[in-house]
Amino acid sequence: MHVSRNENIDLHDPRNSRAHVPKTTKKAKIVAKWIRKNENVCHVAQIALKANSSNFWYLDSGCSRHMTGNKSFFETLVMEEGGNVTFGDGSKRNVVGKGTISVPGLPSLSNALFVDGLKANLISISHLSDEGYSVLFSKDYCSILKPDGQTLLKGMRSSDNCYCLEASIVSNHVSMDEQIELWHERLGHMNFRDLRTLGKFNCVRGLPKLGKKANGICGPCQ
Repeated sequence: MHVSRNENIDLHDPRNSRAHVPKTTKKAKIVAKWIRKNENVCHVAQIALKANSSNFWYLDSGCSRHMTGNKSFFETLVMEEGGNVTFGDGSKRNVVGKGTISVPGLPSLSNALFVDGLKANLISISHLSDEGYSVLFSKDYCSILKPDGQTLLKGMRSSDNCYCLEASIVSNHVSMDEQIELWHERLGHMNFRDLRTLGKFNCVRGLPKLGKKANGICGPCQ
């Protein structure tokens, strides 16, 4: 562009630019769409599809609801379609009913799902906790404790590294030695004398009054 001394040209005026290209700015519209998740969709262990016995009850920390495929376990049952259950391999099974499970030795399992094709029985740890129960895990076994600290039942760790109970051998009775051992491990292997003292004076919520243990030293403490 040639500019003479006598001309006053505003170089900031885009019309005086050699190559003026108008710019257009478009604002993208972003729409957030909220989809309510089906509350009956549960993500559970894949082992539930491979169980060989309907008597086993698996304690599952990732299961949001108690569930079974055995209709005879229900004390009350309302047949209704209620979404589906998603397993570890991505496969799904339909929820066909909901009710209360009543099995000897187990606590009453309310709002449990009846799932078509489910071979194992799943106990939701989160639901047990909501109802006041505590679940204690160790290397070889697991225990469900009542709200008052008493042991309700005890299960074993299986060969596939799952903690499970077998309904045919579940019992409400747990020996005093087993109860002391559970609290001994739960409180960091505290000595048994101090455990009995804490229970006697109600120093720990849920800790029951404990008796003497026949063998005064547990394996790891020896």
